[in-house]
Amino acid sequence: TIPAVYYDGLELSNAIFLRKAANGEFGIQGRRGTIVLNLQYADDEYLDFDQQRKTYSANLSSSYQLSRHSSLLGNLRYGVTEQMNNGTDRDSEQWFASVGLRRTFSRYFSGDVETGYVTRSGSLATSAYGADYNERRISVTIRYDFE
Repeated sequence: TIPAVYYDGLELSNAIFLRKAANGEFGIQGRRGTIVLNLQYADDEYLDFDQQRKTYSANLSSSYQLSRHSSLLGNLRYGVTEQMNNGTDRDSEQWFASVGLRRTFSRYFSGDVETGYVTRSGSLATSAYGADYNERRISVTIRYDFE
């Protein structure tokens, strides 16, 4: 296997690899709402090892302005990771859905409250929780933008 450290989407590794990737995004913005579709593909070939990893993902996010200071948020994400290692194939499939509310308090200060659900299945353990797990989460975000 590849010596690597994983932490919330960040990967630290000393392996030499060749990455072929594509990313596309399409969005529609209306008077009160926005919908954005993002599609990603990555093909990583680890040159020091006989290993290849392909990742496909799609993300649909939306926001709808409820009032001058409040917006409803929605997010649906799907991803598949396939890994081939010395003739052994492993895969992982992940779904994520969330709904939330954003409140703007001033020009630079805002906050979000969001609830979400994650389900992951497959034979490839891409996190510390293993290959198969479900997760329910509530997140609170406070944001201050500096000029």
